[in-house]
Amino acid sequence: METPTNAISQSVSQQAQAAFVAGDHAEALSLLKQAIETDPNHPTWGLDLARMTFQTGRLAKAKAILASLPKSQRTTHEAKTLSTLFQFSEIIADAPEMNNLKDTLQQNPNHLESLYQLAAYWMLHHQIEKAMDCLLQSIRFDKTDRGGRAQQLLLAIFTLLQDDHPQQINAYRRQLQGILF
Repeated sequence: METPTNAISQSVSQQAQAAFVAGDHAEALSLLKQAIETDPNHPTWGLDLARMTFQTGRLAKAKAILASLPKSQRTTHEAKTLSTLFQFSEIIADAPEMNNLKDTLQQNPNHLESLYQLAAYWMLHHQIEKAMDCLLQSIRFDKTDRGGRAQQLLLAIFTLLQDDHPQQINAYRRQLQGILF
């Protein structure tokens, strides 16, 4: 049997999601903010607010919201996913356009910065394999570029997607091991 608290929780989440999908971002964010004021420890409202704020293009605000959540919420899979998406967004914040990166890579397939930035673009466009391929190529060319940042990003992707794509991630883990050892 559903408790009144669960029904209210689902109702707020559904209303906010419906408003967001309909394009009324201000209404969606307002609903969540009001709900959080009544229950600041609700397990999903803060994460929903951070995600929707991020989806409206306000990365710094979304990061601040996520950072302000209780530790129990910041350590969930969804929070880690958001944090990784924030990282991809930061990588491309000052990057050239995606097509310019592709052009650069046609001229120099081992241009590390372009590979790294293109991987972030691919992840934000849900092109997981293309992103991981870019990072593997970068690692093949230079395993220690900027402290192993490509490897660190690839490991973050593995962690992010292991539960949803275990076979694919395991195949890429083996490729990474083959490069490193």
